[in-house]
Amino acid sequence: GTNGDDAATSLSHDNQTLAEYCEARIGRQLAERIVGIVYRSARGIRIEQISPSSFIGMMRAMIWDRSVFSLEGGIGTLSQALSRGLKVNTDTCVTQITEQANGCKISLTASGRSCELSFDAVIVAVEGNRAETLVPNIGVEDAHFLNSVTYNSALYLHLLVEGSFGVGQWFLSGERFGWLSAVKLASVNLADKVLGTHAILTISPEILDELGLDIAPQRLLDHARQEVEQLVPELTKRLRHWFAQPIVRKTPLFFPGYGHAVHAFRQRQRVSRSRILFCGDYLCQPLLGGAAY
Repeated sequence: GTNGDDAATSLSHDNQTLAEYCEARIGRQLAERIVGIVYRSARGIRIEQISPSSFIGMMRAMIWDRSVFSLEGGIGTLSQALSRGLKVNTDTCVTQITEQANGCKISLTASGRSCELSFDAVIVAVEGNRAETLVPNIGVEDAHFLNSVTYNSALYLHLLVEGSFGVGQWFLSGERFGWLSAVKLASVNLADKVLGTHAILTISPEILDELGLDIAPQRLLDHARQEVEQLVPELTKRLRHWFAQPIVRKTPLFFPGYGHAVHAFRQRQRVSRSRILFCGDYLCQPLLGGAAY
C-alpha cells in the first residue's frame, strides 16, 4: 500500500525504528541531518521513537502522486460544513458511552447537571488513550490498543517583539542548539500601529524528555534567549510580551509495531459493525489529513 494518509498501508518495516530504516540506506549522518532534523523540529519527535510506516507512505505519495490536497477556502470550511444545521453544545462533559440494541446512550454533565441522551450512533473523536475510559464495555483487545496510544508533548515560547526582524523559519540541529529545535518569525502590527515580530520558539524534545513541561518560565526564557540570539541578534532586546504554551498531547507516536496494531483494531471495528465509531489521527497518520479517517 502507498496511501500517504494511512500509515497502516505501509507495514513492511513497521517493527523497526525510522532511525534504523534510514541509517541502513543513507548512513547515520544523513539520516540525522535530512530526516531526523525535520522530525525533531517540526514534530518534536526523535526518529529513534517511531517506526518508518508513516514516513514510507507519506514519501511514496509525495514522490509518485506528486500532489498535495487541501480544502478550498482553508481548514475552517471543514468545521463550518460540519456545524451547518447542527446544534453545538459547549460546557458539556461526556462521562460514558454505552451501546444498546437500537442505538447508543451518552451520559454527560452540562452546566453542573447530569443527564442522558440517546443517538443512533456515536463518533468518539477524543485522543485514543482517553477514548477507552468513555466506552466501558469495549472488548479487551480494543481496550488494550486504546490504552497503548501514546502522544508526545510540546512546549512553545511565544515572543512579541518591537521592530521588524524579517520572516523566516529555522530547523535547528541538536549539536548546536540544546534547548531549541525550531524558530519561526512572522511580521505583525502591534496595538499602537508599530511594526513588530512574533517569534515562536519550539523547545527541543530532548529537554522535554529530561525536564517535562513544568519548566520554570524565567529559566525557559533565559535559555531560549541565549540560543535564539545566535540566529537573530538583538531579537529579544525589545521584548514587549511573552508566554509559554505547553501541549500535553500533540502528535500520536507511531512507535515500532504500532501500525500493525492500528490495522488489527480497524479490522475488528469493521467486523463488529458497532454503533460506536472511533475517529482520529492515531488511527491513520500523525498528520492533519489522517485525522479525518
